[in-house]
Amino acid sequence: MIEMLIEFDFNKTLEEQADVLHNRWHPDIPFSRTVKPGDEFRVLHSS
Repeated sequence: MIEMLIEFDFNKTLEEQADVLHNRWHPDIPFSRTVKPGDEFRVLHSS
């Protein structure tokens, strides 16, 4: 089974999400998940 990494609810703001979502390009913000080329994963969204 494909692992779910992040759950996203479209009815909530970014601040209200269960997972911390951010722009990873900023070097001072730690990443929340790591995937490698070829890894399969899914992002679950609630509508």
